[in-house]
Amino acid sequence: MPKVDPDILKAFGRAVRRARGKHGWNQKQLGDACKPPVGNSLISKIEKGQKETLGFTSVGRFVKLLELDETWLDKFLDAEETAESGETKAEQEADQVVDRLRREGATAGATDDLLIQLANRFTEGDHKDRETAYVSVRAALEELVQNKDIAALAGNADAQFAALMRQVDALNDDGDFDEAARLLDEEQDRLDQVAALHLKKQLSQDRLRNRPDLAAKRLIADQYRQAPPGGVFWAVDGLADAWRDEGDRGGDMFALTAALALAKANYEDRAKGKKRLEASALFTLGWCHLRLAERSTKDSHLHIARKAINAAIDKTDKKKKSCELGRAKGWTGQRFESAG
Repeated sequence: MPKVDPDILKAFGRAVRRARGKHGWNQKQLGDACKPPVGNSLISKIEKGQKETLGFTSVGRFVKLLELDETWLDKFLDAEETAESGETKAEQEADQVVDRLRREGATAGATDDLLIQLANRFTEGDHKDRETAYVSVRAALEELVQNKDIAALAGNADAQFAALMRQVDALNDDGDFDEAARLLDEEQDRLDQVAALHLKKQLSQDRLRNRPDLAAKRLIADQYRQAPPGGVFWAVDGLADAWRDEGDRGGDMFALTAALALAKANYEDRAKGKKRLEASALFTLGWCHLRLAERSTKDSHLHIARKAINAAIDKTDKKKKSCELGRAKGWTGQRFESAG
């Protein structure tokens, strides 16, 4: 199916939103008026110009329903969708996730736009069931609420820093070098706290955007600032374990995928070609793939998990191999039968 120019999608979306406003409808009312009816997720995507598969049939329904200029049809002549409503399974699931969040009082005052955007982000993927998407959306909302106090905690960092530098200069002019050094040490502690809050906010933003790959990069960069020389590998390996276990406990795909990104980067960037580290990195990578395999509709994670654990065993020192084989025994056998 030929793709429509993004600028046309955005322009059409603005036209739909304006016309909806003239009719006095909210998104749900517009969706209900469509024949066949569609959900809020589809309407939201169209109005934001994000419905890349928008086709001629759907455009025709909106043109007729909202009395739009019929020249819009010409711009979508070659973009015919296959589904009668134009809705995807993910969009339908997104509406169901939002409805459940509202029923359970888990929306924490979030706007409709925020809920729909989050639901759409987390229902598009290869997860096995809608529960997985629901858990991810709820986790993102909870983190959003928890992190709204970061601005107050950080304070006016620039003003505080400037005032302190003037105070240090004055102390030095008076020859009170020790007191100036003490204030600088205190400031370093505060700046470290601000940096930690900044990282926390960035990770929260990555979750809202469903970008576990960026979260992993930030976490690794933070370890380069904190870990002692030669300790980055083990610090990142520990982070991958922690994020994997947290994601596994709650069924959080974002945390599990971030753990996989950490493990993969650790193996490829710090362990590959270093026999002393390769086995540990491969074990961590294998476990991350396995936990994702348990929640994925695809077999690829399972195949890679098997290859990674077998490679780890091959690279393990003979004295440790029996121990590692025992560790692996619990997830070879039946779990790998489907992988062939």
